[in-house]
Amino acid sequence: MAHEIIMPALGMAQDTGLIVSWLKNEGDKVDVGDALMEVETDKATMEVEAEAAGFLTNVRAKAGEDVPVGDVIAYISESADEVVEGAPKEQAAAAPAPTETPTPKADPKPEPAAASPDEPPKSATATVPEKAAPSSANQGQILASPKAKKAAFDEGLDLSQLAAKGVPQPYHVKDLDMLRADRAAGVQPQMAGQTFHISARVPGKMVRAFKEWLDDNQQDEIADRAIWLGFASSAYREALGMNEDDVNILSNTSKGYAGYINADRQKLSEIEPASVEIAPSFVVRDLTGTSIQALQLSAPTCPVLSISKPKNAYLIALDFQADQLSDEQAIDFITSFTARLNEPLRHLL
Repeated sequence: MAHEIIMPALGMAQDTGLIVSWLKNEGDKVDVGDALMEVETDKATMEVEAEAAGFLTNVRAKAGEDVPVGDVIAYISESADEVVEGAPKEQAAAAPAPTETPTPKADPKPEPAAASPDEPPKSATATVPEKAAPSSANQGQILASPKAKKAAFDEGLDLSQLAAKGVPQPYHVKDLDMLRADRAAGVQPQMAGQTFHISARVPGKMVRAFKEWLDDNQQDEIADRAIWLGFASSAYREALGMNEDDVNILSNTSKGYAGYINADRQKLSEIEPASVEIAPSFVVRDLTGTSIQALQLSAPTCPVLSISKPKNAYLIALDFQADQLSDEQAIDFITSFTARLNEPLRHLL
C-alpha cells in the first residue's frame, strides 16, 4: 500500500509550506530517514524525511509551490511506476473538459433571432482562470537551501546576483561557484538594492547593573550574547507583529556563525545554537570585544544588527534593505531593542 507524503506543520500557526527543492526525483528509491525535500515555513527551512521505504511516485507539487498543511504532496510506493488513485495536479489539469450534457427533446419553439453582427458570440464554456504564480515569486523572494544561504552570508556573496543572471531557483551550494568565479575574475556585481542605516547609542551602566543582578540571582553564568539574542529576538517579534512565527537569528561565535530559534522564548541561561540549518530573519554581530567605534555594513541577505562598545556606551547599528524591512519596522525594531537595553528587567517580565 502506498504511503502518503503530506505537507507537515513545521512551525506555529502554519497554514502552508513552501517547497524549496526536491532532494529526490520521482521514481527514485528511498529508505526510511532519507531526506525527500526542503520546506520553508515561518522563516525556517527544514528537510522532510521519508517515513517509509520504497519509491517516490505521484509527485503533486513542484519546487517553488506553496502547499497547504496536510495536503498530499507525493507517495512512497512499492514500485517506481505505481499510479496511486487520485491524479496529480499536472494530470488533473490536463483532463478533458466535461462534454456538454444533451438537453431533452421538447416541443418545437420558434428559433431565436440571429445575433447582431456587432454582438460577440457567447461562449459555450466558462473561462478557467490561470493558476497564480507562487507568492514568493511575486515578492522577489530568493529560494535557496539553508546551507546555500549560510554559505553565501559567510562568504559575502549576494544570491540576488544569481537571479540577475537568470539562474533558475532554488539555489544550492554548488550554484555559489558562479559567484566565486566572478569574484576571482574581478567581475563587478550588478547594482544591488540600497542599504539603509540606523544607529543608536545606549549608556552602558544599565546593562552593567543588569549583568551584576544576574550574577547575584542566577546559578548559571549568562553570556553577553544570550542577552543580545534574547532582547533582539523579542524586539524583532514586537516590531513585525510575529506573535506566532519563529524568529531566527544568525550570530557570530568563536567557532563561526551559529543559528538560534526563538531566543526570546527561552531562559537566558538556556539559549543554545539550533541543531538544524536556518534561514535567518536577521543577523546579530557582537563586536563588543573589538575596538570598532562606528560601522555601516551591507545587508544583501537579511537585516544586520551590530553591537559594539566604544568607551562606556553601546553602539547599536541596524543595516537593512527596503525589501527586508519597511522604514517603520526598522525604526520600531531598533527602538524596541534599545529600550530593552535601557530597562533590561523589562525583558524578564
